[in-house]
Amino acid sequence: MATILNKRDEVLAQLAADNKVFVMNSTEDLAGLFAIDQHMEEVNRDYQIKDRQSQLSAATVILTS
Repeated sequence: MATILNKRDEVLAQLAADNKVFVMNSTEDLAGLFAIDQHMEEVNRDYQIKDRQSQLSAATVILTS
């Protein structure tokens, strides 16, 4: 029989005991989250461009043995 391991409650309790749980709903927090979202969109876009270029480059390579 499989045993399900779920340490979520233990981790949340430990974080609360260590005072590492914060509510992030101030304007500064939201501005920081928005900046992170913008940065991640740029990173994702850059990755997609590089991936597409890599696929096109790989498609044009002639393999010889």
